[in-house]
Amino acid sequence: MKKTISKFVLLLISSCFFISTSLRVEAQCDTPIEASENCDFIFMLDGNALEDGFCASLPESNPISELTPFCFDISSSENTGFFLFEPTGPILTFKIIPMNCTEVSIPGQGVFIGMQAAIFEDCTFTEFRACAPTCHPDEFIIGANDFQPLKTYVLALDGCQGSICDFTIEVVTGGITALVPLDNPVLNSPEEVCQYDLSQIQVDGLPLLTDGAWSVDGGVNFEIRFNGKAIQVNDWGAPGVKTICATITDPNNTAMYYDSCWQVTVKTTPSIISMNESDSLCLDDEIDLDFEATEYDSFSWTWEGGSCNNCPNPVFTMADEEIEVTLELSFGGECAVESTVVYYPEDPTSCIVNIENVIPAQVQIIPNPFQSAFDVKMAAEFNLKLYDSQGKLMIVENGVDKMRIDGSSWSQGVFFLVLTDDSGNTSFQKLIKQ
Repeated sequence: MKKTISKFVLLLISSCFFISTSLRVEAQCDTPIEASENCDFIFMLDGNALEDGFCASLPESNPISELTPFCFDISSSENTGFFLFEPTGPILTFKIIPMNCTEVSIPGQGVFIGMQAAIFEDCTFTEFRACAPTCHPDEFIIGANDFQPLKTYVLALDGCQGSICDFTIEVVTGGITALVPLDNPVLNSPEEVCQYDLSQIQVDGLPLLTDGAWSVDGGVNFEIRFNGKAIQVNDWGAPGVKTICATITDPNNTAMYYDSCWQVTVKTTPSIISMNESDSLCLDDEIDLDFEATEYDSFSWTWEGGSCNNCPNPVFTMADEEIEVTLELSFGGECAVESTVVYYPEDPTSCIVNIENVIPAQVQIIPNPFQSAFDVKMAAEFNLKLYDSQGKLMIVENGVDKMRIDGSSWSQGVFFLVLTDDSGNTSFQKLIKQ
């Protein structure tokens, strides 16, 4: 008796979790297209294809958490497939004809067979335009009269409780845009580029998400962008004519939308190998500009307060603020490249105390230390600059052999005197006011 009860209980428990599914028969169309399982790679309905008879099938399993419940109904998404479409006018009605649907038997709930459908504004599934939420084992209608023409909508088709169906889609009223092979696609590719241009080559006007295969000859460095609809070229390689080929199809490879090659001329572009490095310079120091480069026939230097075209080794003097120097090179008046270096003013005090005392014996400063005024004498004419202890320039005099300087209004402290003769010899003197 115990064995009989045990077998009965086991059979009852098993039946509670058993879902029966009927075997599928052969589809009534040649090769059903499986509906896209997500919106990242989704098939777009073609108006021409629907006229010729369009047949598809639901995925075996594809529950979408965003579709619980599915439209108004309590039924959740079990094996949903998606299609994009673009209505040609505000009124559009689809006829969905399920075929060969499997039966799903759930104890306590019944037998389920057929499909449910919804039309959503986009792939967020937050707003729908039309809904047919109950199980439809036979043909049913879904549509609306307030579509925005040429806007892309999402048609979601789902098997009731996981029922798997083949189906056909027909347009009953209205129409959708037709997808045609693009014999002359719109390209944003330039005909000519410079070697180091960052370029994006794209096939525009494709009315669906695509999968693209690209090839570029001649050592071009590129990466594929936008699901294969474009490439970004980071380096065009050596100058010359480069051939770019693109083969672009829809995600299900049911039709080839573009397969062609075109050419881009890569122009010679200069390359800067090196130029003067940034440095800290003292006031009035001379800067001798220089560079090393290849593949150029003209160049120019530009800096604050000056410029020079095609002149080798220009020289300019350091000011009391940083100087930005830009070198630009070009070839044939095109494909210019540039590089910039910045020179920074050295701390004035450091520049002063590092001056070499070449002519100290020829300079007389009387008195030093001083209280109000002092005299500066030199054997020949000299240029004079006097700085305070912070490196601020206080006095400049050129071409004098003697000079009396009144420092009565100065604060007590240390001052620096720099004298330069006509030969460029310098003398650095330290003054103290008491």
